[in-house]
Amino acid sequence: MSQEAREWLGLVIAIFAGTAFVSLLICIQAQSRGRSRGQILRTIALIWGAMALTVVGGWLLCLHLGGPVFELQSSGGLRLLVRSLSGAQVALVSGLLVGLVALYVGAMLAVRGLLGASPPGKAQVTVQPTTRSDEQ
Repeated sequence: MSQEAREWLGLVIAIFAGTAFVSLLICIQAQSRGRSRGQILRTIALIWGAMALTVVGGWLLCLHLGGPVFELQSSGGLRLLVRSLSGAQVALVSGLLVGLVALYVGAMLAVRGLLGASPPGKAQVTVQPTTRSDEQ
């Protein structure tokens, strides 16, 4: 297996583990707020879809561009190397970034809606802190 394939595999494993953990936390919180199973599954699917498209888009972009655009070298001090891109490549990268930002915003709004206030009809308990002056 090539070094690049190992790097992509490591990235996929890290993203899978992180997304699985976040999905579990979101499921627990959403269930405690009385959300429906369908609403929870739609939100989790949107999150996983955004992450999958990020990895696939990055991989395809790397293949199309013939390698990474940014490279960090640590030998002899940290240096960031940036490749120059043609106009078509800049348009491709920009389009991918706009699409990913739209997906992430959609996923964040879905999570916010899922974990927001309880639906109408559900009792909410609020705790008011007391101070010493209130006790006297």
